[in-house]
Amino acid sequence: MTKWVTISEASVILGVSERTIWRRIADGTYEAKIEGTRKLVKVVTTDDVSVVNGMPSTDKDGMINWLKNQLEDRNKQINNLHEEIKNNRDKSDAIIMKLTEELEAQRLLFQGIKPEKKRDRSFWKLLGKNNDEPET
Repeated sequence: MTKWVTISEASVILGVSERTIWRRIADGTYEAKIEGTRKLVKVVTTDDVSVVNGMPSTDKDGMINWLKNQLEDRNKQINNLHEEIKNNRDKSDAIIMKLTEELEAQRLLFQGIKPEKKRDRSFWKLLGKNNDEPET
C-alpha cells in the first residue's frame, strides 16, 4: 500500500533518520510533495501495519511488551542486589564487631590486664555459618 506521510513518520516506518529521508529525497530515491506547509514522502507499506502518531502500531505493541519485560527483569535485579547488599552489610558488621572486640582484648593485654572471656555467639554464627569452625 502506498501512502503519503510526513518526514518524521517516514523515518519511523523506514527505520532511518530524518536526515537520511531528506538526502534520499534530494537524490531522487524517494518521491516527495509539499501539501500546505508540510513536506510529504511517498512510502510503500504493508497492509498489516497501520501508522498511528508516526509509529507503526505493531511496533508500538511489541515495544511496550519488550519494555515491560525489561522493567520486570530490572526490578528482579534490583531486588536481588538489595538482598545481596543487606547480606554483605550484615557480614561486614559482624566482622567489625569481632575486630573491635579483638582490638580491645589486645589493648588490655598491652596494658597488662587479662581480658575477660566472653561467651558470645561464635564469630562464624554471626556470619551465618552453622558450625563454630571456619570453612577451609
